[in-house]
Amino acid sequence: MMINWDHIQELHHQLGPFDFATVVEQLIDEMHSVTGRLHTPDPLTLENDVHRLKACATTLGFDDLSAKCREVQRQLDLHQDLLARDATPPQAMSALLSCCDRSVAIFDGEVSGRLAA
Repeated sequence: MMINWDHIQELHHQLGPFDFATVVEQLIDEMHSVTGRLHTPDPLTLENDVHRLKACATTLGFDDLSAKCREVQRQLDLHQDLLARDATPPQAMSALLSCCDRSVAIFDGEVSGRLAA
């Protein structure tokens, strides 16, 4: 499941409409900031950036994106030598960035209808 709509509805219920909108806006802004850096990753901040993206994705219920972040984290753990040599990060990075774009697009396109139901 790309997006966990039950999680989003629960978050909306807990926060209320105004705070929900504010939190979502902040988290998506943070995600865009991080993905902007991940297009040309800095070996010194790569692990932290992926961790931050995963935290945002998990909070928003973007299950596929959170899973992709965990996959990249595992690859980074296995390939620490890539980071040490400033080499290209694992190929999973491209899939992670695409998943992020798709998740935000689906969320933006469906959130109002799903919360109104």
